[in-house]
Amino acid sequence: MRRSFQTAWTAWTTLYGRLASSRHAADDAFRLTVELPWSNLSERAEQTGGTTRTVRTARSASSVDGPVQSARASQPPTIGSVKASPAGSHRERVLAMDLEHLKICSAARCRRLRAGGVTTAGDLLICDPSQVADQFRSPERAERAIRRLRAAVRMAAAVDRMTPRDAVLLIAVHRRSIRTLAMERPAVLHRDLERFSLSSRGSRLVGRRGIPSVRRLKRWIETSGQLTGYRPTTNPQLA
Repeated sequence: MRRSFQTAWTAWTTLYGRLASSRHAADDAFRLTVELPWSNLSERAEQTGGTTRTVRTARSASSVDGPVQSARASQPPTIGSVKASPAGSHRERVLAMDLEHLKICSAARCRRLRAGGVTTAGDLLICDPSQVADQFRSPERAERAIRRLRAAVRMAAAVDRMTPRDAVLLIAVHRRSIRTLAMERPAVLHRDLERFSLSSRGSRLVGRRGIPSVRRLKRWIETSGQLTGYRPTTNPQLA
């Protein structure tokens, strides 16, 4: 019994040694590959004697996520859930605009207003019209013009998506405040703007922009109604 066990063990060890020697002697170069996800693999070549091994090893999480985290840290933070109110941001943009960008007065008048200390739309709201008008040749006429510009800036800053140039057109057709604008009907207001654009002064103010569409007028009227609390008794669509 013991002799048969020794014979079997000797035969097994001999066979295992032949298989191992034939495996490594099959060729001079062999490749050892570790199957891991490609995103976490790094190749490393090793040369030992006449054998070349290319080993793919898993990189650490810090080496993979380090460049990504540093790139994210270099980007400015974005605010997704917290958003400023549209009315506030619109008002700030309008009041921060320069006089030349407003396109509501000529370049010569902008220079005279700037000489009087008025450089932005916000300066028009806080300035003294009579004091600034002293810089002009006709102070009384200039004071009336400055007050119209102030009314246009005040209306444009209050109504979202309205520019001071649009407010100048509305004031020219006798809609001088958001309260009067809230009581209007879009179709009627659009008709008055069309008639005004046919005049010499209206064509000069409108220029190539054209008059606002009925949809824009309706949006401004609805915003003015929300600001003033005015509720129309009839449907504006019937106008």
